[in-house]
Amino acid sequence: MRVLLTGSSGWLSRFLASRLRAAGHVAIGLDIVPGADTHVVGCFTGPWMGSNIESASHSGLMFAVRCEGTADPRLSGRGSN
Repeated sequence: MRVLLTGSSGWLSRFLASRLRAAGHVAIGLDIVPGADTHVVGCFTGPWMGSNIESASHSGLMFAVRCEGTADPRLSGRGSN
């Protein structure tokens, strides 16, 4: 299964990524900060969203972050989620 992990530079997602890989799954890391388990640096919007993601684990916290090129202001990451 292809699993999207938000907040992939954080402790929880790094732990989940290793567990998912050990179980034979593909962990796709997403974060605004590069990290060892981060495959996509950026936001939810972008061409990578067509990556056949089958499941997601939201472990990221966005605080006062604005993503470039976001058309919908609700997706801009303003405030915390």
